[in-house]
Amino acid sequence: MINQSKFLWFAPSAYYEGGQPVTIDTVLNDVAHAFNVTKKEMTSKSRKRPFTDARHLAMYLINQHLNRTQEATGEIFDRDHSTVNHANKSVNNRMDTDKKYRTLVNKIIVKNNYFKNYER
Repeated sequence: MINQSKFLWFAPSAYYEGGQPVTIDTVLNDVAHAFNVTKKEMTSKSRKRPFTDARHLAMYLINQHLNRTQEATGEIFDRDHSTVNHANKSVNNRMDTDKKYRTLVNKIIVKNNYFKNYER
């Protein structure tokens, strides 16, 4: 039997602590709040840095932690799978090199309790 606890960062239980399921809308709201942008700005075509940073993180969380395909994730933002792939790489690279960003991502995840035992 595989000890699944060490794989929680990849496929965690997508439930708030109170048992409510985490939805795509929940992730969008949480990320928009953390980056101080609106959901409309985050899902817009704008390339302004605050919007793209929030959009990339939301794509990453939805794709990686809610187990949506890149195609399905891209549809939410009216983009294709290659954009989601780029967002995943961008978030991973930034988390590896930028401690402040990694802390922000972990705070979003831990504060909202929807990815139990998530740690990078």
